[in-house]
Order: sequence, then structure tokens, then C-alpha cells
Amino acid sequence: MNGSSNLDNWDFVRSSREDGRKLRPLYELIDSGNNKRVVSEADKILKKLPDFTCAKVFKALALIRLKHEEEARDILEPIKKQVQIDEAVIQGLSYCYEELNEPTTICKILEAACKKAPSKGLLTQCFLAQIRTDKYNKQYLTALSLYKTYNDPSYFGWAMTSLLTEAERSKDSSTRSISLLLAERMLTKFIGEENEKGRTVQENILILYVETLSKQKKWEEVLKTLEEHGGYPQPSSEWAYDVFYEVFTEALQELGKKSELFEYLKSCFMKNLDEYQLIQRIINVFKVDEEGKSWIKTLLDDLRINKPSYVVAIADLQFNYAVCQEDDSKNQKPEWLQRVQEDLKMIINYGAEKPSFYSDVGNYLSSDLVSMDIKLEFLEGLNPPISSLNMNGSVEIGVLHVYNSIGKIIRDVNYELFHRLILPDTTPIMRMERAQRCLDKYFAGESSNSCLKSKSDTEKEDLRTKEADYHDQFLVIAAGTLIAKYDGSESEIQRFFNGVLKEVRASPSGANPKAKKVKKKTKTVEIEMKNLNLEEKDTKLPYSLADQDYLIMTAILIMEFGLQRCPFNHSLRILLIKAYSRLGAIKQALRVANGLDIKHVQWDSLGYLVIWRALHSGAYFDARNIFETAEGMYSEYKKEGMDHIIAAFKYERFSMIPEFLRFRDMLLNSTQHGLIKVEKRLQEYSWAGPSQVLPVAKGVFRDMQFEEGDGIFNEDNRDFSVLQCGEMEGERLEKVKKATGDVQEVVLVARNGLLVILTELVLFVNDDEEDEEAFRKMEKRIEHGIQGFKGNMEGVIRKVGSFEEENQVPSFDGFWPPTQVKYWELGCVDTLVELLRGLKKAMEINEEEEKNGSADGALVEMGKVVGDFWTKVKLRLDENVKTIGLLTMGKCLEDIHHIIETLKFSCILVHLCLKLLRKKRRTFIKPNGLTRSSTKRKKKAATDSTENFIEKKHYFETLRESFTSLRDLITEQIMKNSPCSSIFKWEDENVQKSWAGLIGNELRGQIFSKHWNKVQSNIVESYRDQLGEFVVGINTSLKFISGVENGH
Repeated sequence: MNGSSNLDNWDFVRSSREDGRKLRPLYELIDSGNNKRVVSEADKILKKLPDFTCAKVFKALALIRLKHEEEARDILEPIKKQVQIDEAVIQGLSYCYEELNEPTTICKILEAACKKAPSKGLLTQCFLAQIRTDKYNKQYLTALSLYKTYNDPSYFGWAMTSLLTEAERSKDSSTRSISLLLAERMLTKFIGEENEKGRTVQENILILYVETLSKQKKWEEVLKTLEEHGGYPQPSSEWAYDVFYEVFTEALQELGKKSELFEYLKSCFMKNLDEYQLIQRIINVFKVDEEGKSWIKTLLDDLRINKPSYVVAIADLQFNYAVCQEDDSKNQKPEWLQRVQEDLKMIINYGAEKPSFYSDVGNYLSSDLVSMDIKLEFLEGLNPPISSLNMNGSVEIGVLHVYNSIGKIIRDVNYELFHRLILPDTTPIMRMERAQRCLDKYFAGESSNSCLKSKSDTEKEDLRTKEADYHDQFLVIAAGTLIAKYDGSESEIQRFFNGVLKEVRASPSGANPKAKKVKKKTKTVEIEMKNLNLEEKDTKLPYSLADQDYLIMTAILIMEFGLQRCPFNHSLRILLIKAYSRLGAIKQALRVANGLDIKHVQWDSLGYLVIWRALHSGAYFDARNIFETAEGMYSEYKKEGMDHIIAAFKYERFSMIPEFLRFRDMLLNSTQHGLIKVEKRLQEYSWAGPSQVLPVAKGVFRDMQFEEGDGIFNEDNRDFSVLQCGEMEGERLEKVKKATGDVQEVVLVARNGLLVILTELVLFVNDDEEDEEAFRKMEKRIEHGIQGFKGNMEGVIRKVGSFEEENQVPSFDGFWPPTQVKYWELGCVDTLVELLRGLKKAMEINEEEEKNGSADGALVEMGKVVGDFWTKVKLRLDENVKTIGLLTMGKCLEDIHHIIETLKFSCILVHLCLKLLRKKRRTFIKPNGLTRSSTKRKKKAATDSTENFIEKKHYFETLRESFTSLRDLITEQIMKNSPCSSIFKWEDENVQKSWAGLIGNELRGQIFSKHWNKVQSNIVESYRDQLGEFVVGINTSLKFISGVENGH
């Protein structure tokens, strides 16, 4: 927090202090951000006036902003211990501890000042500071003191809101009951006094009173209060409508006043027939019994006849669908089928040209409760007259699409979406046909013949805008259709492509069995599909695309083309991120993701699209920047969230405070937040040199100390709806989100356990404690850490297995199965556990073992563990490299990441074992009877012995060989062959040969020819950059080994 924005309140200080003249240069320097000058000027003042507290505070503030926090704390500590009542000093201390992120310290300073010399300003500052510490009882007492002293109703509102917040957030039921009862009595008394004085009770106070009663389920009192203050049975101007509406309807529902509630909700809806939420609430509340159903049916019958509309039709469909779900046999009743048919016709009539049409109706049409005949009739009614698509899905090439309005484009988009839903594409050929058809329609929307201009001949303004290019949705459908199947497992993808190819092979001369005669002007053209290229690729030659690569590469070309035309289409952008991520080209995915402009809280809801793939695929430098940005967002919102709450108190918007608190909790307690914190710190260890490991550990320890008492990370705020390819797969995504969310919670605990034990070990081997008791305690900590880390990783594998067996979670690329399964299968967990056991064994050596030279047994065993790990994973990597392709490259990159990380942690653990043995040897040196200098000589001799021992035994040799071998595999095999070669073997001629008849002129001329070279080169470049960062990571680890061996 820099600049003058934090020092606006210093103005009153300047005029109130006699020493303002001396401080004026400091004010100006602080305002300009010249913190180094502030320190030097403050030193000059303190040289003359050593007890000038305000100058000390200025100096401390400048030091904090210069990142010299320890020096600043040394200055602040003695000032903090004294009770300060000077407002200038208190204000300065507040700024200092605010930037140090210590709100509790600010509260203690202000509470002590208020106790010694209470004033309105100090009490107000104290209350606002207490908000940041979540001490609601203290807030209540401070606000009550303000109210009793100054008799301002605003302070009473502060007190009551604090009391209700304590009741809402307390886990103790008795505390909750007492707080609510106390709040009710105080509010009753306050309202009574206001009425006696003839004053109108403030709306905020009335809302607090009604909320207090509703939390206690005192519904009769709620209605009585509403009646007394003009809110019953209709809202008055004294009430915020949304608050009244919620409380009033809940009271009527809880009291069983069904008919009264129905009439009220009905009257609300009749006043605004476009509010679907109102009729939806009527249906949800009254569909539970036969009487309520009859009321709903009567209302909907009347509306369908007298006020037909899109909202009414959707509501009727929702109601009948809900009733039908209760008894599956009802969908066979003629009257129900007829009602559905009528509703669907009305929906088409009133809403076919709405952008939300598919999302509003799609769930009902995807249900088995609606017969296929009704679905096909709906599709035929939706089919726009300008479409060239027949019901059998065939393409009539050469028939001109003409759109005379944006509405017609939207209707045609909706038609394509429903056509795909009702008549899904079951083969690659069908998906390619749909993509080509959508491209034809896209170019029709782009062309001048689309007539998307004003009907007036004199007006030339184009009605389309960058934000409303609805025909871009044809590209979204085309790309989504092509990549949808790539979310499945490798075996599923193989089956999907091989199934159709059998039919192609069986055809004479490789002709397309679905060859069609089509009209193009006056000529008749026979479209044939030649056999796809099925020869096995020679890895020594440039990479030749496999059959299953064609659709996803075509989708990428379409999306790159689309984003060039309309860079604001985020649906295309997210699909393209998915496609590049599926290929493992994470650098390209990150490039595309930059256009999403993810910021602030979106890192919590959308950050998962890129964060973890970047980390696990070798984009380490990008991942590091993302971690910094995302963690910074969480840290900022921890403060900003409280700023919103403080503003709500200041402006007496008390009803918004619970919502702000809930959102803040949801964000700061998200699993994503916890994972980012842990993985960021583990990455710091991964890239640390020998001399940097201890500073990293100290930073982690400081963070852990400060975060003690924070909430658990169990909120899943990821937005999975953006991953839909346009197909109705909401249920599938919900399963994936639920499964991955549950697994991530356990992964977080496991990885945090690894971080904690690693940090504790680093701190232990570097401290001065050398007694046996310290070693025994650390042994227990290591065993506890091993059990926690391994136990939780085993829990991850069990959870994955149970989800797949019980909930049948489908494969979803990049998310399920989670990458931690590979981490387990590679043996990373067992390797780290065995190395930790080696450290524990090193702690257990005694003086006898030291004398007979067997003390290095732990190091020898650790070297063997590393060697066994590398032998195992090398076999797996060699096998993967033989069959590597576009669709398997991502998995190979993830394997390499897990291996590099495990080997680097192995380096750190072996280094710690060496230092631990050195420390253990020092405990065997008895100082009794020795001079101080002789003891030092003995300890130095032990240290020198250890260094010689390192040179002779070469305990890092296995690690060095593992890293070198992995580097050679990356640079000599992967980077020189596979998809990382300089070119792909997919030229325009090959494409036409493989997909003859399915690629139109626009796809060839506008997309393939213009974008293929750039796309394929970008993918190759992405692979090479990511592998290059792996090599950088390996070289960093090799430098770590050299540094340890050289005694750095």
C-alpha cells in the first residue's frame, strides 16, 4: 500500500501538533513515495529528538515499505508496549501494522487507548479495527459504548448488527440463542421508545428486528411487526422490497397460510409477467401436494389462454415435467403428451429467436420422459425456413443461406444445438459433416448477402457489433462438436475412431459408404471419401498425424480463425484452451487464456483452467507468475472484503453485511486457495539452491505461524459450466466437479503435510539444538509426517477408486482421473516416504555406530531408493516415448514433471541427511575437561571429516546420473522426434485425401490454407519451450548437487 491514499487522515494531525513543522518534510516524502529519504530525514530528527515517537513511527512505516520488516518491528515493539493516546502516533501505528497485516495488534493498541482516554474518534477507530479481527462481541461492546455516550441511532445499529453476526456465525447453540434473545429485547425497547417519541423507526432498524424474529422462528411476531409498520399485507415505501418479500413469504409459508401466500405470489407475478423467477417460485413452493398442484394448474391454464408468452410456456413445461417425474408412467398419458406438444409449440413461437432458448429448454428435451416423436416434431417446428439442412442431417451444398435479421441467425443457432442434442453425432464423419454445415452457415452470416443492415436504404449502419456477432456461435458449435469426444480416456477415443473406419475399409476402393449426390448449380458431383491414412508413423520422420488427431486439429484451426475474426468470443477461447491443453501445448493454452483477462476473484472460479496444467506440464515460469498473481488476489481480498463490510457499517447497509461475510469466507476458504499457497511454496523448494533452502523454510514457517487459526480450505468455487462444448452434459460435469473437489481436499492435506515436514526438517538441521531430547522429538515429528503424507495420498487413491465404482465418474481430460493417480503409480510417494525414513534412521545412530564407520548406512540406503525409483520410471518413460503422439504428449509431460519434482526433493532430503549427520556427530563431542578452543577444534574436525566423507562416497552420484539421463531423454529423444519435430506431416493435399467430401471451399481456403502453418508451428514451439523449462529445472538441480558437494 503506497502513495498518499493511505495518509489522507494525516491532514488533521499537521494542524494539531506543535511539531508539525518538523514533520512536514516527512509528510511530503511519504506522499511522494520516497521511502529512503523518509528514513534519512527521520534519522536527522531523531538525532536531535531521540524520544520523538511520531518520527520513529514514520521511519518504521518507510522501512516496511522498503521490505525491511524486521528492522521496523524493532522500532515498533517498544512503542507498542506503551499505551499511546496521541492520535497521530496511533494513526501511524495503524498504518504500520496494517501493512504488516496484523489487525489484532492494531486492535490492542486502540483498545488500550480507549480504556485510558476514551473519545468518539478513538472508539470509532477501535470499532472499525475490531471488524477486521472477527471479534463480534468486542464490536458489540464498543458500539454500545458509543451509543450510550453519544445517543446516535447509527451506533445502535452497529451494536445490533454485531450481535446478530455473532449469533449467525457462532458454533455454540447457547451463544446463538442468548445473542438473539438479547438483540430482540434491545430492539423491542428501542422501537418502543422511538414510537413513544413519535419518531419514525429507521428502515435498517426494522429490518434488523424482523431478521432477529425470523432467526428465532417467531413468525407471528414477524407478521405483526410488518402490519404495525405499513408492510402488511403489501410493502410500503418504508421497506426494501427484496427484504420484505423474502421475510413475508417465508413467514406465510412457515405458518401454513398457503392460500394467502399463493394469492400474494400470484399478484406479484401478474404485475410483471416477464419475471420467470416469480412463477418458478410458485411452482416450487406449491407442487408438493395435490391442492397446491391444482392451484398451479388453474393459474397456468388461465395464463396459457389469456396471456400466452414464452415465460408462461416454460413455466407450464416445468410444472408438468416435475409432476411427471413423480410417476414415470404419466408420460404415456395422451393428455400429458398433448400438453407438452402445445407448450413446445408456444415456446418456439415466442422464444426461438432468444439467445437463452437452448439453455432454457434443453434439459427437458434431453429427458427420456419426452418421446422421440415429440422431439422430432419440435425440431421440425424450430427448423428455420432459410436453413439448407434436411431432417436426416444431409448437407445441400450450394443452397444459399440468407439471414434477413439477427433473430434468424439466433434461431438457426438454436436449431443446430437442438439437432445435435436430439440426433447426436455418433461417428467422426457425422461430426465433421456438422462442423462443415455450421461453417457454411457462419460464412453466410458473414457475407454481405446476410442483409444484417438496416431495412432503410438510406441507413448504412451495420446492426452487428463485436459483442453481438451471434453467427460466431456456429463456430462454437463446430469446434465443440469436433473436440467433445477428446475428454474421454484413450481407449474410448480409439474405439470412437476405429468404429467408423471399419466401415470405410469395407467399402470398395475406400469409397465413402455415405456418398451423396448433391446439387451445385447445374452439375452433379459424386462425393467420395478415400480411406484414411492408417500406416504406422516412423518416429524418425516428421510427425505424421494419426486418425484420431484430425478432428481436434481441425477444431483448433476453426477456433484460431474465429478468434482472429472475433477476439471477444470467450466461448471459443475457453474451448481453444481445452483443445491446446488436451494436446499438452500449455504455452499456447496460456496465450489464449490471456485474452480471457482473468482477474480478481475469477482466479478462484476460472483459474483452474490454466494453473495446474501450467505447473504439471513444464510451464514453470508462467506457473510461478500465476501463483504470485492468484495468491496476491486472495491476500488483497482478505483486506478488501473487510473494507466492504466497514463501508456497509458506515453507510448503515446492515442487511448486506452477512452476504459480504459469506462471500469472503467462501473465497478465502476455497480449496483452490489452499492448493495455490501450498504448491507455490513447494515450487520455491524445487527451485532453491543449497543456500536458499533455509530462507525458504523460514518464510514458510512465518506464513504458517501467521495463518494459524484460519479457516479450513473446503469450498469449491470452480465454475465448470464453461467447460461444456455446447452439448447437454451438465450432469456429467457435476459428477466430475464433485469428484475432483473431494479429491482435491485430501490432496491439499497430503501436500501440505509434505510441505510442513520438509520445513520442520530444514529448520531443525540448521538450529543450534544438539541434545538427544531434540532428536527424539524430531523423530516423532518425522514419523507423524510420514504417516500423514502417505496416509492421505492413499486416501486420494481410495477416493478415486470409490468414485469410479460407486458414482461412475466419466473420464474428463485434465481433471479425471486426477494427476495424483500418476504421481502414485510412478512411485513418487513411496520414494519420498523411504527417504524420510532414511532421515529418521540417521537420527537414531549412536556413538558406537559412528566409531565403527556405519553411520553412513542411511545415506547408502537413500541412494539405493533413488536408484530404484529412476530405474522404474525410466522404463515407463521409454515405453511412452515409443508411442508418443499429439494426444499422449500431455500425459508424458506430466510424468516428467512428477519425476523432476521427486528427484529435486530427494536432493534436498539427502542434503538434510548429510547436515543431520554432521549435527549428530557434534553431540558425541563431550566438552567436559576440554578447553573452549579444543572443543571448537573437535567440532571442526568432525565437520571436516564429514566433508571428506562426502567427497569419497559421492552420495549424490545416483541423483546426478538420474538427472543427466532424464535430460538426455528429453533432448535426444523427445525433442528430436514425436510431435516436437520441426514440422507435422499434414499438408492441404493430405487433408483432402483423408476427408474428401467433408471439407468445403471455405474450410480449405479461409481456414486450412491460412492458419495451418502457424498453428502447427505454435504447437511445436510450445512443446519445445515446455521441455526446455524441464531442462532448466534439471540443470538447477544439478547445480544444487554441485553446490552441496563444494560445501556451499
